[in-house]
Amino acid sequence: MILGSHSSLSYLKPDQRIFKLFSFTNKTQSEDYIEQYELGVRAFDIGIWFDLSTEEPVIKYGHCIYDKSEKITNILKYLNLMGDCYVRLTLEDSSILGFSFSKWYIGEQERLFSRFCEKVKLNYPRIHFFGGHSKSSNLVVASVLDNGPTCYEKYSSSALLLNSKSDTDNLFHNIFDKLFNIFPRLFAKVWNKKNKNKYNMREDSILFIDFVNL
Repeated sequence: MILGSHSSLSYLKPDQRIFKLFSFTNKTQSEDYIEQYELGVRAFDIGIWFDLSTEEPVIKYGHCIYDKSEKITNILKYLNLMGDCYVRLTLEDSSILGFSFSKWYIGEQERLFSRFCEKVKLNYPRIHFFGGHSKSSNLVVASVLDNGPTCYEKYSSSALLLNSKSDTDNLFHNIFDKLFNIFPRLFAKVWNKKNKNKYNMREDSILFIDFVNL
């Protein structure tokens, strides 16, 4: 099993003030990328969005943009130096607080993302990049990247709060499931060790989890 950190860079401070109030749900890692590596993480999950005024990539997960002073290239330089890492690149949803942008805007985001993926794959050859998926169009827009290893996604997701379907009619269980998805640290404390044991023998597969230090 290859240990992966879900939303690897979400330990950074949100760039938008409103999201600072909800750090308990949008923060899924507490260790920086070097500390994660030292804890055994070898697969990193990086969500990207572009400032069209500069065409520079910024870190984004879901609707939240993170500290713009953190340069993605600095992170990739370190992981390339280590020489044994996977990086999943995703173009995050081109919307802010549920307000979607035009098709032209999404197209520009996807064009810049495709170009960015080509560039980093060339500049950081010791990293195994994979993914290339755009959440806005639900398509792979960076064909230069492959599908990568099998990934097991075992983490909380606030997006599931909007899903009215439930696996159980038990009210207590439904409430508990909702709490898991609001509080990723709680989810990690309850499930991380169990999932590590469960997927430990899955060779050449990645287990993505929240709070890899738990």
